[in-house]
Amino acid sequence: MNDWYDELKKLDGHNCYTLTQDKPAVMHVDDLGVTVEYPSGGSTRLSRELLNIAYKKLQIRGVLTLEDVHNGITNQQGAKTDR
Repeated sequence: MNDWYDELKKLDGHNCYTLTQDKPAVMHVDDLGVTVEYPSGGSTRLSRELLNIAYKKLQIRGVLTLEDVHNGITNQQGAKTDR
């Protein structure tokens, strides 16, 4: 399971996009999680534990939908997950 996180760490400094508005952001990946920095100057920190929850859902279903994030992970972890 940690192999996927090693691959994610290779994306440190790359762009990602918000789920709801498809706006670009830069992600910074370290051993503890991901920090997403938005062009507005704001940022969000997603813990590695939270990312593991999402990855497990992806493995089980083969897809991680916006609904999975909103109704599953977000409800458990707070609105920041939508980003």
